[in-house]
Amino acid sequence: MSLIKVFILFILASCSSVEKSRYPSQYIETQESIFKAQVPLSTFKEAFAEISHRSDFIQKVYHLNMDPVTRILSVGLTINSPLKNLLRFQEQTGTRTAESHNLDIEVAFPSVNALTAQGYLRLQFKKFTIDGKSYLNHFQIVSDVTKTILANTSLVEFLYHKVAGDDNKLSYKSMLTDVIENNGIIIFPATRTLAFRLNAKRFEQLKYLSHLKELRLWILSPFLLKGTNEVFFRLEAGLGRPASVWLSEMQARVEDDKEKLLNQRSTLYKQYSNLEDLDQMLKNYLETLISREGLDENKLSNIHRNNLLHFRSTFTSEAREILSLSNESFKANPENEYLQYLEAKKNEIRNFVVDLNRKTAIEYNTLMAGNQNDETRPFLVKKVSQDMLTAGMNFLKDGTSWVKESNLVVAPQLPGVIFKGVIGVPLKDLLSEKEEGLILHDGLKNLTPIEEGIPFELVVETQTEDNGWLSLDAKSITLFEGAKALHFARNDNNDKFFLDLLKLTVVQSLAGLSFELEKDEDTEEKKERELKKLKSYVESLRASYDSSIQESFIDSIKQTISTDIIKNPFTAAGQDYVNAKKEILFGRIFKYDPKDKLFKIQLDPKLVAENISGAKNDIQVWNVSPVFLESQNNTYLELSAGKGRRSTNYIRQVHNRQNSQINAGFSGLQDDHQRSSADLITTFNFDYLESAANRILKEIAENSNGEYKQELKKDEEQTHYIINSLAIDILSSESINLELNATKLSKSQKGFWMWKEWKVEKESYGVSAQISLESREFEQVKGNLREHKDELYFSDKVIALKIHNARVKFGKKSLINSALNAMANVNLEGAIGSRVRSFVLKLLNDHFVKSYTESKEEILGQKHEKFIRVFTTSEDIILMLNPRMSGSAFELELAGDRDFIEQALSFNSETQEMTAYLTGSPAMAKTDKRDLLDIIKETEQIFSPMLAKTKWPLYHALKKPGFVEKVIYDNDSSKLSVYNKLLEEIKTYDQVLNTINIPIKAPNSMRRISACGSELMYFAGASFTLFHALDQLVKKIDDNGLENHVHMYDTMVEARHKLFNNIITPLLRTYKERFHPQNRQLKKSKESHWNVNFYPDAIFSETIYNFLDKAINP
Repeated sequence: MSLIKVFILFILASCSSVEKSRYPSQYIETQESIFKAQVPLSTFKEAFAEISHRSDFIQKVYHLNMDPVTRILSVGLTINSPLKNLLRFQEQTGTRTAESHNLDIEVAFPSVNALTAQGYLRLQFKKFTIDGKSYLNHFQIVSDVTKTILANTSLVEFLYHKVAGDDNKLSYKSMLTDVIENNGIIIFPATRTLAFRLNAKRFEQLKYLSHLKELRLWILSPFLLKGTNEVFFRLEAGLGRPASVWLSEMQARVEDDKEKLLNQRSTLYKQYSNLEDLDQMLKNYLETLISREGLDENKLSNIHRNNLLHFRSTFTSEAREILSLSNESFKANPENEYLQYLEAKKNEIRNFVVDLNRKTAIEYNTLMAGNQNDETRPFLVKKVSQDMLTAGMNFLKDGTSWVKESNLVVAPQLPGVIFKGVIGVPLKDLLSEKEEGLILHDGLKNLTPIEEGIPFELVVETQTEDNGWLSLDAKSITLFEGAKALHFARNDNNDKFFLDLLKLTVVQSLAGLSFELEKDEDTEEKKERELKKLKSYVESLRASYDSSIQESFIDSIKQTISTDIIKNPFTAAGQDYVNAKKEILFGRIFKYDPKDKLFKIQLDPKLVAENISGAKNDIQVWNVSPVFLESQNNTYLELSAGKGRRSTNYIRQVHNRQNSQINAGFSGLQDDHQRSSADLITTFNFDYLESAANRILKEIAENSNGEYKQELKKDEEQTHYIINSLAIDILSSESINLELNATKLSKSQKGFWMWKEWKVEKESYGVSAQISLESREFEQVKGNLREHKDELYFSDKVIALKIHNARVKFGKKSLINSALNAMANVNLEGAIGSRVRSFVLKLLNDHFVKSYTESKEEILGQKHEKFIRVFTTSEDIILMLNPRMSGSAFELELAGDRDFIEQALSFNSETQEMTAYLTGSPAMAKTDKRDLLDIIKETEQIFSPMLAKTKWPLYHALKKPGFVEKVIYDNDSSKLSVYNKLLEEIKTYDQVLNTINIPIKAPNSMRRISACGSELMYFAGASFTLFHALDQLVKKIDDNGLENHVHMYDTMVEARHKLFNNIITPLLRTYKERFHPQNRQLKKSKESHWNVNFYPDAIFSETIYNFLDKAINP
């Protein structure tokens, strides 16, 4: 051990910053060293064994090797430490822990020429793995772990000695901190290098060498002992630089050692780089384990068989690079590198087979579950498109500094989903947390989000179980991309952290799956509060417009956007949506089942179907799974709900669909730019809807009895209607039969004059009608609509409902009711029936028109118009869905395109199911709005100083590079130019990207612009700010005759042209043609249930449009 200490002392002395002579060292050359030491490799092994024996921190040193060819020292250590402590430069408690990790470290020493030419000792890391994962491209981890090792072993004592007179006992960590901070250990992440230049005055052990002013290292490297094959480590030091004669002799010695060793290893290189033998050996090992587990490849489902085939093909994919002479580790020790690779692959195979056995057992148990005596289908199935999921995930940026980007990719081939995104948790904190660490409030509040964030890809297989349990099987996670990628499989030794990341990601993300109607629970107080917020917003925008109209247009735009972000009551719609849906999705039940190693969530049935009027039901989530629909050329996440326990037959149907070749073999869309516009496909089963409706109606009636009784006690005229039963039958693909029974309760005064008394009467009604429903373009029916108020149409498509015949039965026997019964049994086809139908539809239209008559009501119209508006023609009832029926986060309307969907509504008489196809448009995320405001502010900050300069200061400022790069050119993600930041924001919104005229086009060409076109005005405002600044600067350059002297002047002119002609002009043209007339009318209209949710966006859009119109056309 003392010999090792002498070695280290001379190293320190030779690379110290002790005061040198006043002459540069390169002028001092000597031909012979003054100190030389050679230590055999076996001695180092004994020394390291002693260190591990004395340490609770280092359990063992299982590998130690030195190679003269590559000058690499390789060490394999088993460390007793939680990963959390290992990554955080902490001292351990002094006792062994149950958790241990294997570290493989390779360090290359400098060549003789490099060492003698430098004042620093530079050690370059060639390998740094923890449990088989390389962190070489994450050098902060390498640095922290190295410091932790030194701070927890006696090795640090070699680098430190207390200053004279200092009697305090310092910890190893304090010693190392002192060395680093005061003695100059410098870290170079780009070259993976540590450089040492130590202050010898702080080391008492070096005082005996202080008179050697020019002492420096000449050799620090492994060599062969002459005449033997034994490796030793050689240290040689001299005064100043060695003479060329010495260098030539030493270089010849190095080359001789290399040639000798490479010749000796040639057979090993050939043997251990034979990939065919390696591949066959691993395949045989796989077959042995599969056979041992009793698995039959021919009986595996398609998904498992595909996974097995793919796994077989990967055995030597990395070996071509690792087991070759281009890899210095292989060149240094081919046998060790081969054995490490072989053991790693065998470990992967063992994990794969164990996992395959586990999954086939889960699959078998799932197929045997369910109700085997029931053939029932789910009553409601929703399919949410990949595009809609992507839009929903964008809301995760609102309200959190941790999720910077997020997406959920549907993967039918798993089956499951892939979470992709950027998380702002520092790497060492992310890797070192376990279980609930991060999702607990305390786990996040003490961390500082990192600006750039860490890209991640989390692959999760999904399986729905009985009673609404969704199982999540985390298959793998990849942190970072490209050369920096860190890949972790489910059974890796240090996978603990991503169990936590899975929970954090799922809890944040899966809220985007639910698109049900909002619950209608507005109280009068809430209505009044929302109305006040709305009016405050409108007044603020108008005040902003009025006060800014005389000032600069840029200040006006900036103020308007700022007002919208702060005061628009719907700006946080996405954030509120996600928060609300998290409660629906997860309730309070989220657990990890160690038996089958699955995370399990009990999904609330509200994910698919809401409770109605407080009625209880036995609805359960039956399935959550990905699916590729060839008919729509798109992927969807399917969610279904049914009554009670799902049927075994349905479970097997889902399993067979998942294992069909089209889903199990899914590898991507054939044409990503040509796919259906249907974002939400909803299928209702009428048989269940009928029985469930009757049961719920009965319960509602029972729940409401008390309310009616209390109301009927009041002596005032009143009427109550109770729906008793409902029957629905799909007769054909075009016709539905509807039967309804209802009860009317009325209280009124009966009698004459003084003998009048209050009486309650009960009367029954029965309605039976045959109707048809079809979707139509609104333009087809717009000209035939009867007169109505508030001519605002927020959708391009409508539902036409036609009554073909109807029967009404009045229950109370009387002469007039008998007459009405006779008249009501009418076939509405033919001339007479057509006139009757027209008369009835006119009465219906008059009823809705009356609700728009000015009155004391704060909001006009009827409450149901929050979801749907009713118009009539002489033939049909026209139903227009309110695009914001699901709230302000998403707009939904009937889908329709020539290639995929002819009818947005379809009926199946055999299964008694109706399917509706809807397309969606998401609101802008609040974070994206803020980003655009930041772009406006950054534009002002950059351009204002330039525009304030006179000719020659402007000339000097723009002559050199920097300005144009910052404004237009830079496309590095860490320092994007303002122009490229704007383009990155545009790419988030397909509907905007496809409106402007740039080469990049969105995959989803059918994405609908929102009803008020507010996103067009957001991007137009930000784009105009940059254009206006560029335009002013270019004009100033031209006016001063500097166009030939400015760096990248042509680039500025081109950018100005593209901003105006390719971005601003298309945005304004589209808005003017499609949204300006409607929004202008909406501003003049009184608030109604139909339009109230559109007011903020309409007024904002009009305000920005007016500013831009006046700026461009003064």
